[in-house]
Amino acid sequence: MVKNEMTEDRKQALQTLMAWYWADGKNHITKADYQFLYDLYDHSLGFYGDDIQFRLNAIREIYLHSKTI
Repeated sequence: MVKNEMTEDRKQALQTLMAWYWADGKNHITKADYQFLYDLYDHSLGFYGDDIQFRLNAIREIYLHSKTI
């Protein structure tokens, strides 16, 4: 299992995604997805597994797609 490091850049990306949720993301992701982002940010994990990275990537793709619509 590969571990992914929670860097300051990644924490900033989580803040961006959480702000996007309240501005427009509610139309694209679920409240459970927002809660996932918030919990990940709030608990300040130093490292996280591939399953978390996979879910983050899925939310990020939705975010990026919503910005091109």
